Amino acid sequence: MRRRRHGLRGILIVLWCIDLLAVASGQAVSSRLIPEDNLSYPVLIRIGTTSGSGFYLATGEDVFLVTAAHVLFEPDRRTLIAVQAEALSYASDPKERTQAVFRLDLKALNENGSIKIDTPHDVAVVRVARVTRLGAAMTSGHNTYFKAGAAASVSSDHETRVGVMNAMLMINQPAGDRGFLSNQSYYVDNKPGAVIPPMTWGCVEAFFDPAHSTVDFWLDGKELADLHRTDWQQDPIGAFRFGFEKYAGPAIDIWYDDIAIGTERIGCQ
Repeated sequence: MRRRRHGLRGILIVLWCIDLLAVASGQAVSSRLIPEDNLSYPVLIRIGTTSGSGFYLATGEDVFLVTAAHVLFEPDRRTLIAVQAEALSYASDPKERTQAVFRLDLKALNENGSIKIDTPHDVAVVRVARVTRLGAAMTSGHNTYFKAGAAASVSSDHETRVGVMNAMLMINQPAGDRGFLSNQSYYVDNKPGAVIPPMTWGCVEAFFDPAHSTVDFWLDGKELADLHRTDWQQDPIGAFRFGFEKYAGPAIDIWYDDIAIGTERIGCQ
């Protein structure tokens, strides 16, 4: 699971996922590789004591950061200026001031072949993410998509795990294996709760307020009433971890896009 540290008490997370493919008349139609307004939200790259610019390029399989080779490499085009870099960007809407900040381990990316350069044209392309989709329906087994908990350990008794069970979104905690389905009446009516269909993307929002024992969740702007808890004992928020923590059934790949954190609701845009 990937780990992000934050020192906030009441925290709202938005996982904002956008499908890269459109479907028309039963045929898959690829989206534009470079958005028409891509120059309105360039990426600021901070590396060592210098900085440069670039832009993100999304394909059906990967996400790339495109920049000038001299931004990342010394004049010999073999030596990195620094082993780490920070990529900062904004949404295309000028009214949206939320920053998207990614820290890149350039040394690891370079060693595994994820950085390619074209020396004559002074171009560098960095593969920063592998784009995958939820290619199968949500499973009946219990697994975790992301979790919020203490910073000192990978898992803690009163962390909040957001994941899947009975083919719907659910939350649980290790302490007492306490959990709630997004349809708490499932074992009576056998109806699905909140579902993210395969080959689509969903916006999942999560609110954590440990001081008031409160959590709340939304999917695509709709509150998940059965996951709104006011009796939820939560560890102080020190880290968020994203990925796929498998307990039952087959492993899957998930792509997380535009993760935003704030002290009030951000919403899906």
